[in-house]
Amino acid sequence: MDNAYHTHIIRIGNSQGIRIPKKLLKGLGEKVIIRPSKKGLFIQSEEKTTVPQ
Repeated sequence: MDNAYHTHIIRIGNSQGIRIPKKLLKGLGEKVIIRPSKKGLFIQSEEKTTVPQ
């Protein structure tokens, strides 16, 4: 994927979270895997889908 999406860490109650842009969320599906890596977070869909352009 060549597109970069920017978001902010936000406060949700006593926790923190991120808002996932709608365009990216549609391409991910309902189940995702989020893994930390040395360069940041790796987000992968459990379903085989594509991100709409």
